[in-house]
Amino acid sequence: MLTVLGLIGLAVAVVFTVRSVREQGWGDIDPAGLAGATVGAVLGGVSLYAGRRLTTADELADSLATRVRQEAERAYAHMFSGDLNALIDLSYTARLVGRVHADRSEGRLSGITAFYRALDPARLVITGAPAATRGTGSDDAGTGKSVALARLVTELAQTRERERGGRVPMLLSASSWPGGTIVGWLESQLAGRWKMSRSEIRKIMDAQLLLPVIDGLDEMDRSSTPAAETRAAALLGQLDIWNEGTRPAPFVVTCRYSSYKRLERAGAAVRSAAVLRLDRVTPGQARHFLADRVAHHPAALAAWRPVLDALDPDANRAGSRTRALREALDTPWRLMLAAIAYAPHTEQDPVDLLTRAGDGTLQRHLLRRFIPSALARPTLAHRRLGRLDPDLTHRQLHVLAAYLQDNTAGRTVLGRVLSSTDIELHELWPMLGQQRIWRTERWIMTGPAASVAISWFLLVGPSNLVLGYCLGSFVGVAVYFLPRSAWPEPRFFQMPLTDSGSFSTFFRRPPTVLSPRSAIRWDLLTVLLMSLTVGLSAGATYVFKVTTNSGDPSLVTVLVLTQIFAAHGLLLSLIIPARIMGGRAALRYLAFRLVAGSAGIPISFRLGRFLHLCQERGILRTAGASWQFRHGEIQRYLAAHPNP
Repeated sequence: MLTVLGLIGLAVAVVFTVRSVREQGWGDIDPAGLAGATVGAVLGGVSLYAGRRLTTADELADSLATRVRQEAERAYAHMFSGDLNALIDLSYTARLVGRVHADRSEGRLSGITAFYRALDPARLVITGAPAATRGTGSDDAGTGKSVALARLVTELAQTRERERGGRVPMLLSASSWPGGTIVGWLESQLAGRWKMSRSEIRKIMDAQLLLPVIDGLDEMDRSSTPAAETRAAALLGQLDIWNEGTRPAPFVVTCRYSSYKRLERAGAAVRSAAVLRLDRVTPGQARHFLADRVAHHPAALAAWRPVLDALDPDANRAGSRTRALREALDTPWRLMLAAIAYAPHTEQDPVDLLTRAGDGTLQRHLLRRFIPSALARPTLAHRRLGRLDPDLTHRQLHVLAAYLQDNTAGRTVLGRVLSSTDIELHELWPMLGQQRIWRTERWIMTGPAASVAISWFLLVGPSNLVLGYCLGSFVGVAVYFLPRSAWPEPRFFQMPLTDSGSFSTFFRRPPTVLSPRSAIRWDLLTVLLMSLTVGLSAGATYVFKVTTNSGDPSLVTVLVLTQIFAAHGLLLSLIIPARIMGGRAALRYLAFRLVAGSAGIPISFRLGRFLHLCQERGILRTAGASWQFRHGEIQRYLAAHPNP
């Protein structure tokens, strides 16, 4: 495609130059024609160079592995609020189902990557262990499945970077599975999330260099749905029949213990896989974690001493409160909640943990204290974060959490299954209804075009140029209203002039890993760059004509022409359905914000900044170009409690 564009650009440059020379001679070449020829020649040469670049599948995989590793490392650090000095090396046991071979059946979290690489076939299901006491908190929520997955993805990506020949782990959210084959899902992720071209996707898929790592199988359906009829069962069915050549294709999946047992009893589980079960946190591990995390200086140690003594495995304590505390703090997630809620800066008495564990209110109390404690956490001096009000933050996050929970049953809008975990700015519009959003988009498109046409008509007066602009604006807006993609994706103006692979490197080097907030920014930057390019290209001829016919143009003329052709460029950039164009996702997000504001929905107008601050405070985490709540328990708690 780029080669074709390059040939067209060079042909245009030659035609401009030859025509100018033949009609006017070498001494009277039209400046506009010369400018057009120069631009065409430059862009043509660049496109030819880009089109002839040979990128192998291994080179693509190496670049993708670096981006995946950086994202996984960032997510892993966020799970521990940036403090990696108090990690818990959980133990695990593995159950081999079907024709699977492994070199051992037990080990530690620090060796999970070596265990996985020795599997044959490399099919792994990660679950947690249920609590010994049935009842509240008996499920394996927060037992470290996501931590194990993040560590596995990070180390596998590092292995791919060091040893060419390994696979690139692709972290996927199970609730975002659109249906269909695993290959189709991977291809859509490479195109939408990682912005790969069709030829690049074909190369990397043909070379079989991807490893799907699927998180949250248990979050795909409501618990009341029969196991055999769930979307989780359908996804496992696709994984079960997915082969590469003559061998079963590898994958990694996380699922709650109880959910996977239901699928196994219904005959919907994978026939051959290693089912790894993470053990609960021992009292000794919990004690070391809290001592390293919050009780590492004398004042804090004195406050936490009763709790640490209760968790001491060598102490002979059989009290009911001690047993309740050990059971309540037997997962990494609840330990992290306790460390955040009773951190020294909160001035809360840790002894309260013993009391609330004894009366059974500890888990709810920790969830209620999570947001106020996270927002009160001090930050480093060089990272000045904006202030957030705890009560207002709770109410705003409740709106998003309730929307995600409503999608748990597999709600479908315009052919797409809505995610129950991912927050993407330009994909929140189903919350407010399709017609309201599209009607607002029409007003956004029509308003600027009409205002520019009217202002130019009043300043310049009636002329063919004015009528042409009005007609062009009308046609452009009409074309925009034609059937189009209901789910626009952020675009990036990709022209591989440099190693970063982006034309916008001339203005700012794009980050290797795009954050959810920057996706909309780059989409907006793309359309602005395109509008500037198209507007200047179209307006150069008219500017030269005006200067030739009327001498020195007035300031009003220059401003009016600049305004007109910039608007033309903006309209063309939004209308032309090309891969390098952008702006549709940003337009969809703007329409969503305007409708939400007019409807009185308690969501910050600067939603991207608000979610970014929540991420920096550890309330949210990132997963590619999406935000997610740090843990499913936080999302479910906020969805059920509109007020603090």
